[in-house]
This record gives sequence, structure tokens and C-alpha cells, in this order.
Amino acid sequence: MKDTPFNNMLKLLFFAVTTVRHFFTKDFLNENYYKHFFLSIGIVYIINRLIDLTGTPLWFQLFVGYLIGYGVNFTREWYYAKKSKEIKFSYEDIIFGGYGGIVGALILNLTR
Repeated sequence: MKDTPFNNMLKLLFFAVTTVRHFFTKDFLNENYYKHFFLSIGIVYIINRLIDLTGTPLWFQLFVGYLIGYGVNFTREWYYAKKSKEIKFSYEDIIFGGYGGIVGALILNLTR
């Protein structure tokens, strides 16, 4: 299969969807995915309180929550992987941050 931008996006989407399986394994605790997940819930909750997206549709709030969680965890992974040779860059950590962002935005929407 030719490596096109569309194929790369499909691979990334497939990877993000298949990462969900780690919620139900020991990897969720052993690989510290839970830290990225819960960190993003808190950060997204605080940021969404500040930017107040109450007038926007739920899908947009969840999308913004995912972007915030993804962005914060991407920056964190990049910084620590660059700073320390012992810490490996992990896309699973970043994706779990995005999932936490979705949950954080959903919690905020339900608690208004």
C-alpha cells in the first residue's frame, strides 16, 4: 500500500482506536497510562471552565477536550523524552491523554 497522507491518517486512527484495549489490561496500571488519563481530565476540566464552551455543541466540546489532552501530553512526552535518555517517547501515553480530555469535557458538560 502506498504511503499517502490519507493512509497515514487511517493508520493513526486505527492505532488510536486499538489503544482502547489497554483500558482493560494490566498495562493501564503497569505502563502508567492512568496518570496521563487522569491528568488530562483535570487539565481539560480547568481549561474548559476558563474558556467557557457552554454555547457550543457537545461534539465540539469533546473535540476541544481531546485536542487539549493530546497537546498537553504530547508536549510532556516530547520534553521528558528529550530531557532523559531513559524515558521513551510513547504515543500510547499521548492517546490516553486525549481520551482523558474527552472524559474531562464530558464531565464538565454533565456538571453544568
